Amino acid sequence: MLVPSLADREAFFSATSEFPLRSDATRGPLGARNFFDEAIAEWLDEASDPELRLEGLSSAIRNRLAIVEVLLDEKDDPQVIFENLNYEGQRLSPSDLVKNSLFRQIQREGGNADELHQKYWVQFDRAEWQQERTLGRFKRSKLDTLVSNWLVIEKKATVSTAGFFSEFREWLEDSKESASGVVRSIHDLSQVQFTLENSPIDTPTGRLIDRLAHMQISVIWPFILKLQTLPSLQPHGRDSIMDMLDSYFFRRMICRLSTKDYNQLTAELLRVVSQDGVDPVVAVRDYLLRQSASSRAWPTDSQVAQRLENYPIYNTMSRLNIRILLVGIENALRQKRSEALFDRSIELSIEHLLPQEWEQNYPLTDSSIEGKQRREFMVNRLGNLTLLTQGLNSMVGNAPWYKKRVGIQKNAVMLITSASVLQPPPDVEDPNWLDSWTDEKIQVRNDYFAKLILENWRR
Repeated sequence: MLVPSLADREAFFSATSEFPLRSDATRGPLGARNFFDEAIAEWLDEASDPELRLEGLSSAIRNRLAIVEVLLDEKDDPQVIFENLNYEGQRLSPSDLVKNSLFRQIQREGGNADELHQKYWVQFDRAEWQQERTLGRFKRSKLDTLVSNWLVIEKKATVSTAGFFSEFREWLEDSKESASGVVRSIHDLSQVQFTLENSPIDTPTGRLIDRLAHMQISVIWPFILKLQTLPSLQPHGRDSIMDMLDSYFFRRMICRLSTKDYNQLTAELLRVVSQDGVDPVVAVRDYLLRQSASSRAWPTDSQVAQRLENYPIYNTMSRLNIRILLVGIENALRQKRSEALFDRSIELSIEHLLPQEWEQNYPLTDSSIEGKQRREFMVNRLGNLTLLTQGLNSMVGNAPWYKKRVGIQKNAVMLITSASVLQPPPDVEDPNWLDSWTDEKIQVRNDYFAKLILENWRR
């Protein structure tokens, strides 16, 4: 007999009994029973003759509701039939199919499926693991992502995003691994993932994971997970690799390089660190430094500096990436002072110090076409951007500097403003720094940030 998983089994037998357990459930078997009980009761209350309606409902269920019974003999594989019935119709998630395949195989192997489910898989039946997140063009549950990452680690190769079950089935058949061992392995990886997700933000691992989440880069997770279980990798070596990856992705974001090949990069990094006798730290660094194609290259100091010098960041980067860049600079400043890192959950407003509508209150000394073009360029450079916890209204935002700086001072809780706008950057001697905001000061601040980035995200 086909019965639900352990998580729903008690509720299922109760819901299908004459007197089910009293419950406020809105989901699962008891939720379904509650829905039909309430819907039928409401439908009967509306009728002038409830008994006649009830007879009609009973007749419809007995005579018009079709129930299909599938009978199998010993040669039939219930799992194969289950997949054929479901995979092309009302699709189950890939992780559902993996789970069903594994526990059917456990029964074939003579294992105790219920015991293994209770010990290693029951946690995945909780709602948090079924919540969907958008990853690129696809929506995937947290469990689908975990199982997919596990398979990438095992195969050391890319895996289909849309549906990886067929690849899993082929791997399981070829690998000859026991299904019970796979269930334990996926469970163990979930524990590693939980630890990583809760890494303090002031650690190399926590900083990388936080930044990748905001960059919406998730394909590198199999490699990050693998690093936690490499027996040859000490904690300080793991930190070194995390810093390398942080620099790699941060520099590529600044240089606006493509993210499309990161899945292949992940697979190759997995193969690099899995070789016998290699030092993972040296191997990863050498691999990243060897990449020369634009889809893989780790930008040099010169390339990053040129990007920051020659491009107006505000016009060439997404608002999301500008915030990531500015918050990165903010936290680098805080680390230097051993201060708590900035909470990214706080809403931030990108502010132009010299306003985009500058003509009235920030006149040019050079009013030529070239002078105006240079001003437009300077206004949108990194050195002219800051983050405020509350955006200035247009009247204050476009006001003369002596008024605008008052509005900035009221919202300047971040070092990116207080340590480079309301006072000159380190090593800059200018007692009149705060008296005005000019193209020259934008250049000074831009140079300061470029130097800070190269120092904190080393190659």
